[in-house]
Amino acid sequence: MERKKLPAGIRTFAKGRGIRTAPPSSFGERPLPRLPSERHFVSQIPQSPWQRLPLALGKRRMLPIFPSTFSKPRGHTLLIADDGPVNLLFMREIFQRDYQVLTAATGEEALCLAEEHQPDLIILDVLMPGLSGYEVCRRLKANPATQHIPVIFVTALESAEDEETGLELGAVDYLTKPLRAGILRARVRNFLTMIRQQELLQELALLDPLTEIPNRRALDRALEQEWGRCQRIHEPLSLAMVDIDHFKSFNDTYGHGTGDRALRQVAQALVTAAKRPGDLVARYGGEEFVILLPHASRNGARKLCRAARHHIKALAIPHQGSDFGVLTVSIGGVTLWPHRDGSPPEVLQRADAQLYRAKNAGRNRVFWEKDTGGL
Repeated sequence: MERKKLPAGIRTFAKGRGIRTAPPSSFGERPLPRLPSERHFVSQIPQSPWQRLPLALGKRRMLPIFPSTFSKPRGHTLLIADDGPVNLLFMREIFQRDYQVLTAATGEEALCLAEEHQPDLIILDVLMPGLSGYEVCRRLKANPATQHIPVIFVTALESAEDEETGLELGAVDYLTKPLRAGILRARVRNFLTMIRQQELLQELALLDPLTEIPNRRALDRALEQEWGRCQRIHEPLSLAMVDIDHFKSFNDTYGHGTGDRALRQVAQALVTAAKRPGDLVARYGGEEFVILLPHASRNGARKLCRAARHHIKALAIPHQGSDFGVLTVSIGGVTLWPHRDGSPPEVLQRADAQLYRAKNAGRNRVFWEKDTGGL
């Protein structure tokens, strides 16, 4: 059977970029060539510690015109979904120098890649085989794991009704073909800039402005996440409440400016002590702090807190209102097994109860639940 040739324009476009092309018959009559496995590509992309476990995607048909589904790793990730190989090649060429690019030829593949890789932005065609772009967007917005990802529709449908439908489904923009590279690049860049600004605002909202460590909102979020993780893998979770002893007297004697500097020093000392990747030190309010220690045993967590207490006392911050002559802290902690007992609010209450034991016993000591005496 005579082999068909691709149009000269496509051959020239691909040849100039070092891409091997397949004849049109490869897309229908002949089986697709085998490409390296998805696992090979995924292994080349940095994996975030908070990223969800990859989904079992199974075998997927991939376009033979592309050497891989992924470009080189970049700061932002784009997912481009279009059933037209020329459109995919065109948009990939626009963005691959600045972003990590994933491509999908079907709506089903786009949904899988979106949930697995959590791209920063999705560029979505409307007219695709199987699931339409509208249905893909509807499912993305209905899924808690992907509903936050902005979507830009890029389509040949030009009517006002179609544009209204796309925007009502939750898309942030609606562009019609033929595409102009400069406009598409500028739109994407502007949206990614807005996304980064929103991320920075969210990060600032989770920081205590005085001590520059996580605040109570960040603690609540992290505690929920770590509690669920320890519950799933049957690991312990330890938490300690820290209170600066006689801090009101300290402020009255030395002034609030000195008190603020002391808060920053104590916060830094606690951060230095809790230095594992999963540990978190947060300002709980006023002169109180919380140390969250996922996967930490009772003995290990208690040892860390004792070291933190000694470190703070060794700072030798003068405090005339203290029995010890320097600024000290009292610490109360608890270790629970989330798969057996307790809840996030309960772990805070039980640690707070131990803190009161430490303060009532004379301050400048660590009390842990089930301890008979504090040190």
